[in-house]
Amino acid sequence: MRQGKYNKLTPKYYGPFQILDKAGHMAYKLLLPSTSQIHLVFHVSRLNLYKGSLLNAIDTLPICDAQGELLQQPMKVLDRRLGKVGNSAAVYVLIQWSNGSEADVTSKLHSDMVKRFPALPINS
Repeated sequence: MRQGKYNKLTPKYYGPFQILDKAGHMAYKLLLPSTSQIHLVFHVSRLNLYKGSLLNAIDTLPICDAQGELLQQPMKVLDRRLGKVGNSAAVYVLIQWSNGSEADVTSKLHSDMVKRFPALPINS
């Protein structure tokens, strides 16, 4: 699953998902959501034991297009701030995305968001 140009801070693992069956010596079949467009069988090297509270779990898989890119649309602008790009001032907006929770927000340049999503109500 491709995550776009800037994927360093995106979740690397999703789950926890229930193991349905052992498929061979080194693979497991998982119970994934019906909307997932991936195979249900994974090699053990791709699985991690989930340690932690279920409150922080990402139990849904993100929706992808045919090329494997994440489909995400900005839901709303939460905040604005003034920042720098090089030696000049720039306006940044705090965006909540359609495939994330309220804790999963990102700060983007106002000018970039206006170009990419002209229908998003961002006041100048």
